[in-house]
Amino acid sequence: MKNPIIVFFVVFFLAMSCIVSAGEKNEIPIFRFGAENSIGGPWLLKATPIPGGETTHKVFHQFTARFSFPKNAAVELEFSAMSYPAGFGIGLRFNLIKIKYFTIHLIDPGVVFWPTKNQLVVNRPEAERSFDITLGLGGEVELTDWLSAGIGWKWFIPNPVQVIPYLGNFSRLVYREVSGGMLCVSITAWIFP
Repeated sequence: MKNPIIVFFVVFFLAMSCIVSAGEKNEIPIFRFGAENSIGGPWLLKATPIPGGETTHKVFHQFTARFSFPKNAAVELEFSAMSYPAGFGIGLRFNLIKIKYFTIHLIDPGVVFWPTKNQLVVNRPEAERSFDITLGLGGEVELTDWLSAGIGWKWFIPNPVQVIPYLGNFSRLVYREVSGGMLCVSITAWIFP
């Protein structure tokens, strides 16, 4: 594997999957797999006055495959595909607090790749880049063994390696536009709960 980001995620996930959250002692540690459908956007944010106007999409739609091994691990590996705008990503979800049917996840680092010139945030020709770094947090409630609902906040941070050298001091306007993040709601169907 030549890409250091992918190597980091694989090694980090394998190391963190050994951390197991509290659960029944006799539970068989098998994997858990779910399909998440989420929609989000900067709906609750106050518009940031950027010269030329904001260029962040007002809505996004994302499908995510969530995988954890063992079943009750505190870390999940996520593979995502965005239908609007088109993109795909990989990330981690840190389920740090679990109280009965409620889970709180924090940090949730990841990367979203943009195969086209249409990025979710700061969709400007001068800020064109191949990927964004993502961070997130949120909560999730298990409705049944097979279904859960969540709400979260995500930040899509334009790749500083491509944006800062090109825009220099003007890159602060790019990061000001994305500083508020995006609210998203999701439903997860657990195929292997």
